[in-house]
Parts: sequence; structure tokens; C-alpha cells
Amino acid sequence: MSSAAQCHACGRCSGHRDAVELSARSPNAEILSGRTPRTSEALLLVFGMLGVAIARTTLGDAALPAVSMVIVFNALILWTLVTVSVEWARDGEEVSRLVVDLARRHGVTKAVKSKSMLSEEARLNEALSAAGIRSVETDLGEYIVQLAGEAPSHIIAPAVHKTIAEIEALFAREHGRPVQPRSSADIPAMAREARAVLREHFLSAEMGISGANFLIAETGSAALVTNEGNGRMVTTLPRVHVVITGIEKIVPTLDDFATLMRLLPRSATGQAISNYVSLLTGTRQDGDRDG
Repeated sequence: MSSAAQCHACGRCSGHRDAVELSARSPNAEILSGRTPRTSEALLLVFGMLGVAIARTTLGDAALPAVSMVIVFNALILWTLVTVSVEWARDGEEVSRLVVDLARRHGVTKAVKSKSMLSEEARLNEALSAAGIRSVETDLGEYIVQLAGEAPSHIIAPAVHKTIAEIEALFAREHGRPVQPRSSADIPAMAREARAVLREHFLSAEMGISGANFLIAETGSAALVTNEGNGRMVTTLPRVHVVITGIEKIVPTLDDFATLMRLLPRSATGQAISNYVSLLTGTRQDGDRDG
């Protein structure tokens, strides 16, 4: 598990909110935006990427373990030299402990979550609940199985095992209304109902928790791939953002990320590209249009 602490911009100023997120500003990004990066950052970035290039060129496949370590080292450079802290967890129990500690430090009473299988494996919701912190799943399928007190039955479609009637009963109970007869024609209306309820949670939660499909060493970005848009709400509206992911998600460059993005949606849902692809690369700085 990794996370990083820094100020989270609101789009109007740099320094508006506290945040915890695994992302940082890259020296490359600073150059592109017209600012001069700190010499130490730039040199370490260059040496890290040069090491990858040399190892790939001279040793071929035999260099893969060494290349992997250089990529990880380069990512850590970007996440630590720009006032970002990276937290390491040995197992799911430590993941939960670290996130609960962060939540307590920031006075969090409610957290909204984008779909994260790692957080499921770590039983993070249970740990937050035991600490008196309400955790709300915001992926529609995850929201449904959370209301039912069940675990996801599929990595992409968590509630594929639930019938329309079962979901209607859950919504009626949770949303405080009578049960209504439902058919497949009512699915859009049920989705709108859930969206209205979840919107209030997005606006009132102090912490957002997400996973990351990829971590890009070249830029210090966390890449989030979703189809519902809840990932962007989770990562931008709460004043604290936590990314939970594994070290195996680190890729060297944006070009590598682009290649993998040609594979991920096609193998997952058969789409050419998902509805939302977000690159989280730190907070808005002076001179930036957004962050």
C-alpha cells in the first residue's frame, strides 16, 4: 500500500486543502509548465531513466529485474523529493491500520471509496467501521453489495449475481421508501436514484479512497480507469485523498501506460477505451490551469 501527503488544490488556489494521495509533481512537468525544477530532482530523474535505457539496450530480457528496481527507485524519487510521503504495508492488516491512522489524524468521520479490490482484500471497510468511520462504496455495483452486506462476486461487475428485485428491496430499505415493482426498463431510474444518494456522500465525506490501475514512474502519476465517473468525484471532492495500490502497478513511462491502455479496456469490458481515464499528478501549482 502506498500513499502520499500533500496539499490538495481546489482549482482556485494551491494550498486549499490537506490531502493524502500517491502522486507528485514531476520535474518534467515543471519544465513543460515553464518552471525550473530543483537540480536534485532533475538529476535523479535523469539518472533513473538513463539506467532503464542502458539496461534495456545492453542486457535485454536479462536486465528486467534490475530495470524493475530502477523504475521503482525513480518513482520513489518523484514521490519523496516533492514533500510526498510514501507508506509501505506488508499485508492487508497494515494497509487498514495506516489508512485508519490517516483518517484519525485528519478528523475523518466519513470516507467515500472508488472500487478497489486491494481494499476488499485488506478488509478496509471493516477496519474503518470498527474505528467509527463510515465508509461508502460509490461504484454502483460495490454500493449494491455493500448494502447487502456481501463481498463482490466479480472484479468488474461486483453485483452481477443480484436480481433487479433484490436491488429494489435494498434501495427501498436504505433510501427510506416503499418497495416498487421493477423491471429492466426501470434500471436507468434506479441508477439515477443511487446517483442522487451518492452525490450527497461525495459532498459530505472528508476522505476519498481509490486504487490505481497504474503508477507512472516518469511523471509520478496515479492512473485511474473507470466507467462511472465516481473515481473523479472520490479523488477531487473530499479534502483528503488516499490511493491504495500494489508496487506491481508501477510502469516506467507514459508511453508504456499508453500501450497498456490499449489492452486494459479491451480485455476487461471489450471497450476500445473506458469512459474515464484520469492521471492524478499532484495538486494545482501557481501558473497551472488545473491540478
